[in-house]
Amino acid sequence: LEENDHRPKQKEVLKARLLDMLEADYDRHFDQWRWGTIDTGKGRFYYPIPRDRDQAFFFSDGRMLKFASRRALPFLRGFGNDMPKLEWLNYIARDFDRIFMTELGESDWEKAITNVQQKMSDDVIRDAVQQLPPEIYKLNGEKIIQKLISRRNGMMQPAMKYYRFLSRTVNVVGSNQKEYFKVSSIGNKLQVRVYEKSRNSDTSFIMYNRIFDPEVTREIRLFGLHDEDVFEVEKSAASPIKIRIIGGRGIDTFDIKGKVKVLLYDFKGEGGDFYIKDSSHVKKRFSSDPPVNERTLFGFNYNTNRFPRLHINYNSDDGLLLGAGFSRRTYGFKNQPYATDQRFAAIYAADRGAIRLHYRGEFNHISRYIDLVVKGNFASPSLNNFFGWGNRTVINPDLPRRFYQTLYRYFEGEIMVRRRLYDKLQIMAGPYYYSYRARYERNSETVLGKPFLVGLDSANVFSKKSFAGIKMGLVLDNRNREFFPSRGIHWNNEFIATSDISDGEGKYVAFISDMSVYASLREAAKLIAVIKFGGGRIYSKNYEYFQAMSAGAQNDLPGFR
Repeated sequence: LEENDHRPKQKEVLKARLLDMLEADYDRHFDQWRWGTIDTGKGRFYYPIPRDRDQAFFFSDGRMLKFASRRALPFLRGFGNDMPKLEWLNYIARDFDRIFMTELGESDWEKAITNVQQKMSDDVIRDAVQQLPPEIYKLNGEKIIQKLISRRNGMMQPAMKYYRFLSRTVNVVGSNQKEYFKVSSIGNKLQVRVYEKSRNSDTSFIMYNRIFDPEVTREIRLFGLHDEDVFEVEKSAASPIKIRIIGGRGIDTFDIKGKVKVLLYDFKGEGGDFYIKDSSHVKKRFSSDPPVNERTLFGFNYNTNRFPRLHINYNSDDGLLLGAGFSRRTYGFKNQPYATDQRFAAIYAADRGAIRLHYRGEFNHISRYIDLVVKGNFASPSLNNFFGWGNRTVINPDLPRRFYQTLYRYFEGEIMVRRRLYDKLQIMAGPYYYSYRARYERNSETVLGKPFLVGLDSANVFSKKSFAGIKMGLVLDNRNREFFPSRGIHWNNEFIATSDISDGEGKYVAFISDMSVYASLREAAKLIAVIKFGGGRIYSKNYEYFQAMSAGAQNDLPGFR
């Protein structure tokens, strides 16, 4: 990447990577390679030298590892007779493949796969495996031979599927010297060529040349890196393929024409100026953040789906809780920490025949600076402990505990527009809705059946109510990680203002704040202290019993119910 006349021999890289896939060697990160050089007099070509083959032929028949490989660690499925989901086998090499195999098209892959299948004959495989120590060959030699033959015979389909997976989003990487990126059309396809620019700015030799088919490729990312680069999209260029152009330090020139969706990213500030000849067909995403051009080249993430997400729980109020759900997380360019995250869960309480549905959707960067957060909760019936108003409530010890457990159906929904500041601070606001309905037949033996005991009115508690209004929030989160953090603070603040739209009389205005502090008591973070505290205030004089502040349950103090 330092010099534009130093290029990898990508066809040789592909041959080496096909051998990795044949052997099910999943641990092929950058440090597992060394490079030989060929000096042509006009530049250097680098060919790959694989090393450190400690994960070749990896296979485990343990039940725990098989279970983990289906969900959390899919690249550990191991060396079997076939080659399923090569994108996950190659997960550790995902950035390597997106840098060193980006110029190869469909025919290049087909020829390389056919070449491997032809040269890796049965005799070659058998001779190679027989080089193993006799003790190892006696145990697994024949199994390895048969698996290699089976994987070789079936290589074409899964390997070409992996080619299409890599080709959905392609990185075209320049160097830290001057380049000229040119995008033109061939029918509805796009041709991308990258030329080296000499010191007098003339183009000398072509560094990169590939034709992209919109049936295969959705997005092309052009990385100029450092120095003064020129990016041109010809006027005749037309394709549904999206192009992202990521400039770099130095004065880059953008000449964008044609009917192609183009997004420009460059560093705005000292050492990162740019010149735009034509930008009538582009969206500008210039930033004063220095890493805007570098950090997007590495760290490619796969979209993930999790189903079923099983839920098993128990508490003294609800009894046994069983449920399932699904989640989907997608990633996008510069969408940190992810582009979208959606979770849905359905939980059933067998003791009461109750069902609870929960949805949360997070859609980051629906516009340049704005996120969208959607939440929905439904319970029928929901169980809520209500002992009366205030902290000095007197509980009748002669009544069973279930007497104070109210049962009602509710739906809660909110759509929040969010702005993230400095990655740690979030502000949000949006519409909020809450509906409530309690039935006497479900509560005849509870406190709602005798509401006068706790200062409630029967006509009021059994009437349908709907509240609509606004909700605002402020979140400070500097935890070092989302799950099992060892240090940091999570501080959540909410303000809700609603009106009763069912009869137009009641109002509810409240502020709630809670904070969790995480601190490691040892440097190795083996023991972590967690302190939680919070509070709230209701500003309305008259509000419903189910809107009253409470401590415990699943929120603040789990020991209090």
